[in-house]
Amino acid sequence: MTKEEITTCPDCGGEVTYYHDPDTTRTICKQHCQKWKTIKEIDRTYRRNIMKQWERDQLANMYIRDRHTCCNCGLSIGRWRTPQRAHRIANTKTNRKKYGKAVIDHIDNWASVCSLRCNDAMNIGNNPVKCDKLVLQIRKKI
Repeated sequence: MTKEEITTCPDCGGEVTYYHDPDTTRTICKQHCQKWKTIKEIDRTYRRNIMKQWERDQLANMYIRDRHTCCNCGLSIGRWRTPQRAHRIANTKTNRKKYGKAVIDHIDNWASVCSLRCNDAMNIGNNPVKCDKLVLQIRKKI
């Protein structure tokens, strides 16, 4: 027995029909995508694209702290540049395990940058002295 549920596709915004079947759970976007996906894949995509409220607040505070300028090159991040958040200690599974979620997601580990080149330049993961110093600074604040 199957049960049908209609919602929107996270990829294109089109109509998605969920077919709940005991053997397999599949989804299909009827409007544009015409892709079969599992519900887990759609949930993963949806969660990845949503920023949590505390993260939005910290992001705004970071841009205010850095005065809307790139921490690497000093150019203004405004109308003509795409503002980005760079993790000074990279956001990887290894670093999350080593330092913890609180350190990696802390505002002091973030820097506002204007491009991917500047984002890459802000990474201090290859310098253990700077890395340990930043971790100690963050852990004092937590």
